[in-house]
Amino acid sequence: MHPKRDELAAYLVGSLPEPGLSSVEAHLQTCPACETTLNLLDPRSDTMLEMLRRGPPTGMAHAESDCRVMVEVIKDIGRDPTNAGLAAASPVEAELGNLREYKLLTKIGEGGMGSVYRALHTKLEKIVALKVLPTGRNQDAAAVARFEREMKAVGKLRHPNIVGAFDAGEEHGMHFLVMELIEGESLSAIARNYAPLAVADACELVRQAAAGLQEAHEHGMVHRDIKPSNLMLTVERRKRTTIGIVKVLDMGLAILDAAQPGADDLTDSNQLMGTLNYMAPEQALGNEIDERADLFSFGAVLYEMCAGEPPFTGNTPLAVLKQITDSPARPVRALNPEIPGWLSDLIQQLLAKRPDQRPISASVVAQILAERYGVATDVYSVTSYNELRRDLLEAERWNRLHPTETPRAGFPFLGPRDSHPSGPAAVATLAGNAGPVWSVAFSPDGRQLAMGIDDGTVKMWDVDTSSLRSTISVHNGPVWTTSISSSGHLFATGHDDGTVHIWDFDAEKRLRSFKASGPVRSLAFAPQGSRLALGGRTGEVSIWDADTGEQLVTTEGHQGVVTSVAFSPDGTILGSASGDKSAKLWNAETGRARTRLDGHNGGVYSIAFSPDSKQAATGGWDRTVRLWDTGSGTPKGVLEGNEADVWSVAFSRDGSLVTAVGEDRVVRIWNLETRELLPVRRGHTGTLYASSMSTRNQLATSGRDGTVRIWDLDSKSNDKKVLP
Repeated sequence: MHPKRDELAAYLVGSLPEPGLSSVEAHLQTCPACETTLNLLDPRSDTMLEMLRRGPPTGMAHAESDCRVMVEVIKDIGRDPTNAGLAAASPVEAELGNLREYKLLTKIGEGGMGSVYRALHTKLEKIVALKVLPTGRNQDAAAVARFEREMKAVGKLRHPNIVGAFDAGEEHGMHFLVMELIEGESLSAIARNYAPLAVADACELVRQAAAGLQEAHEHGMVHRDIKPSNLMLTVERRKRTTIGIVKVLDMGLAILDAAQPGADDLTDSNQLMGTLNYMAPEQALGNEIDERADLFSFGAVLYEMCAGEPPFTGNTPLAVLKQITDSPARPVRALNPEIPGWLSDLIQQLLAKRPDQRPISASVVAQILAERYGVATDVYSVTSYNELRRDLLEAERWNRLHPTETPRAGFPFLGPRDSHPSGPAAVATLAGNAGPVWSVAFSPDGRQLAMGIDDGTVKMWDVDTSSLRSTISVHNGPVWTTSISSSGHLFATGHDDGTVHIWDFDAEKRLRSFKASGPVRSLAFAPQGSRLALGGRTGEVSIWDADTGEQLVTTEGHQGVVTSVAFSPDGTILGSASGDKSAKLWNAETGRARTRLDGHNGGVYSIAFSPDSKQAATGGWDRTVRLWDTGSGTPKGVLEGNEADVWSVAFSRDGSLVTAVGEDRVVRIWNLETRELLPVRRGHTGTLYASSMSTRNQLATSGRDGTVRIWDLDSKSNDKKVLP
């Protein structure tokens, strides 16, 4: 279908919004008739251009400060670039030959800062993307400086959600940058074909992009041009699975932090850069910006993915600019009533006019989106975009069938309100941690507690005195998992870099380290000896000898992140839970599969065994705790009552109770015989990630609020200690 004449006119003068812009641009590349029509159109019919030609206004209004600011912005929009070389074809384009050791194959894109070619590295026989600064801009000192800045910026970044750079240089006056070739769909195309997306779908796409953007921010860079066409969904094959990955493209507008040498010389504070529909107010007005401007743009992208249109639109750039700077976006739920309240609140905060009212970082945004939908914070396993969409649409249907109560206002989302009766308070609260507590483990006698912290440390606490014994630095990043051996002499920690550390529990000294085959998400000691089970983010389930670092057993694993591993108390069964919606039971000696536990409607986040090893409990994304016969793998019942995702389950010491914690911030306890939900334990103020049951029937719980609380399941005491 050909674009309408008014769409071509809008494209010609630059007022066509992003979703239609990409479509018209692609059509013009293959339709000579529409290209001819475009050439016959008169851009002077655009009132905005006419206003720009008339010069600044005169009279009393021109004396107002707001008017003067707007005039400067309009000047930047209408500033005439150096026409002299922009239309001239570069020697590279004319010949389409070689540039150093790169053979140019086809032109795949073009922008103001360069042309991009599909190229072949003739020595490595590797297909790459090669970006060349246009010939007409080689004499423009500012353009060359900005292009060289892009080389340095992209070269510093190493993250799966940012396009990687391999090489850069200059040949015969041609400046070029070599990057990985990304083949997939831009979020602009996805929005055009599918929007409004399922909520979970939109959140996962933006979550990955936010994770990549955080890498740039940590290197002192601000992207400045976050928009759907600069975010690409591609598919990569990794070992036994294929994953969908969002890549942040085009660091060409990225600026270094003002504290870095040369930054002020390369970016005029009044220079308008980026795409207006997604631009932060401070950037649109030419004011000083920081990484929070990118967060505003992410809010605009997330809004469009959920609502089907950008939050700010207009017939002219000036109309869009006025909306961005002066008017709040139309509530996203007015366009899509299926948007949950917590997400509407998050989008509203991202789109705040004042930077200090937005979330503090891209990593916080990624964290909130990951927690809400239980997606691992690296990648999401899929075989194609369609599978990603199908799986997350299933999640969205579940949300519609099980609507939560109104979430608490504010950021981050703290979960729904719960009217279930409360039980006894925690007997102790262990606080003072630097960030979320991702893992907890009791010593065999229940008198010591190890907790893995977000800052890479493990803290050891004396449970009887509620006193901090020591703090040990173990990893460069969050300590996702920790476990103490049955002898009480060893404890183990695992990390995203695949490293497993084995420590002397009493001496608090590292004994040895070994590398797993991928990032370690969960680990657990066997009930006897030094055998250690590992669960990986890429699906691996294996058993290692903690004394030697030797891998003893390999299993078939899972098709998604392994969120939990546990041995049965008799040591014969190894259980694993995964984001692939299944739990599995393995022969702990041979690694052979015993049975697969299917029944959850989403990712399974935790598995635990009853003291007699005859039952297993699993919990996950679908808000249920499910019971299984470990001998046959048959279901034995479903424990309901959770208001949100279940992240950790446990059995009481005598096997009479089952506990669950998760996103709704409370501890739920069921009588296993009657299946009755007992009064819940309250006190935490954030998502609960982990729990551990001691031999003294005390439950330790930890999570986002940075505390560990200890609950006595044998006592009805309401005594409470809060310790720094």
